[in-house]
Amino acid sequence: MEISEALQKIPMLAAFGAQELETSPLTGGLTNDNYKVSHGNERFVLRIPGRGSNQLVDRAKEKHAAALASKAGINAEVFFFDESSGLQLCRFVDGKTLSIADFQDDAILARAVSSMRTIHKLTEPFTMTFSYSREIDRFLDLLSKVDVRLPEGFSTELSRVRAYLDWLETLAIEHRPCHCDPLPENFLDTGKQVYLIDWEYSGNADPLLDLGGFARESNFDQKRIQLLLKLYFKRDPTDEEVRRTFLYGVVADFAWYIWALYKSGVDRGDFDYVEYGQNRYQRFLAESTSISQS
Repeated sequence: MEISEALQKIPMLAAFGAQELETSPLTGGLTNDNYKVSHGNERFVLRIPGRGSNQLVDRAKEKHAAALASKAGINAEVFFFDESSGLQLCRFVDGKTLSIADFQDDAILARAVSSMRTIHKLTEPFTMTFSYSREIDRFLDLLSKVDVRLPEGFSTELSRVRAYLDWLETLAIEHRPCHCDPLPENFLDTGKQVYLIDWEYSGNADPLLDLGGFARESNFDQKRIQLLLKLYFKRDPTDEEVRRTFLYGVVADFAWYIWALYKSGVDRGDFDYVEYGQNRYQRFLAESTSISQS
């Protein structure tokens, strides 16, 4: 969808008239095209879903989660959301898009942890449950429909991941609302608060799934993971909590590798999904073989 078409589909923007709107592209997203849209002193973010993304995302459930997160003050205010296309208009947050390096700052990390904890403590659940087992199966089904090959030895690694997930599911942890896609670029820091944006993959899950994914995306070592969990729980974490967090991070690399393979087959844009996926898979391989289930 072209930006001119998208602007016309949103009543509040169409009412202003295209000649009164200033638009500029925003960088940093892996999947969607995002634009800053200005009208006078008002500033918004327009999201146009990327190729193949509507096959990956349940937009009605995303809309519900995004609204709850906005009500909690963690997501940007949402003005328009089209469930059929995924077209979205949010308020522009005047903050810094965070990076891996930023999360080495303890103060920024503490603000991000506070925002994740707020989401996990929402009293109203999301309308969907996030499960890596189900997502992996779904990604593999989509992948089977495009011309992309799986690497040699993949079935062995898939069995290994299923064993990790079976162990995690035996713990019967209470599921809470979670973001489930905590890339550093999905965090915006105003200096006082960290906002979380992009609720496409959100769902009810073990809160440590969020923290494990976050630690992985931020390239945390064991010392940094310990600090992350101590900030979250406001106490020293147990050995099991550390292990759960680490395992979720390893599984995240595997799942998003399959996602990247699928995207490489349907999205021929500028982003290199093949390289992105290979980097995640190699990191997964480097650590998964050393994990013991005992």
